[in-house]
Amino acid sequence: MTEDWFFRILLAALAALLFWNEHILYKRPVLRRRRSGRGGAIDRWLSIVAWSSVAILLLYLAGSDLTEFSAHLPQWLRWAGALLMLACIPLSRWVRPALGKQFSMNLELQSDHKIVREGPYAYVRHPMYSGLLLCAIGASLVSSNWPLIGASVAATIVILLRIRKEEAMMVERFGEAYRQFQKRTGMLFPNVFKLLQ
Repeated sequence: MTEDWFFRILLAALAALLFWNEHILYKRPVLRRRRSGRGGAIDRWLSIVAWSSVAILLLYLAGSDLTEFSAHLPQWLRWAGALLMLACIPLSRWVRPALGKQFSMNLELQSDHKIVREGPYAYVRHPMYSGLLLCAIGASLVSSNWPLIGASVAATIVILLRIRKEEAMMVERFGEAYRQFQKRTGMLFPNVFKLLQ
């Protein structure tokens, strides 16, 4: 039980650090009115999954008796989850400047949109989503809690659906140039075979 409380406190500290990095440091509001993009149902599902995950996380951190939902993960795996969450911070700091003004919470292309090939985008087409997934997986491992693990799986599915729609929009706008970019880069993780060539 003491071990679980230690990991709850660790997860709370990591969540606060990530919140600070995303919303205080970048001065990005937590709640904002969404413009209409092309995300539709996928954006609504992403929002539902995100807020459900936050609710489950808060229940877990508040010390609710969720012992029957424990996944009983070994300590080393829980520490690996903490490292994954920490890795999200430098990744975010690398992604933001490369993406610049093209960042949007909505699934949309701007009139002056371009294919970003700088920074992490030289290796991965969607490093911001990679960071979100690393954080979700990390939090579920640190918590060793089945509801949070389930929320991470749901987030992964919704993010993959959103990526599919986003890539279709990019191919529609940029055609062959984006297809070539897809061949050279990985979707969420670097294409190791292309890097070795």
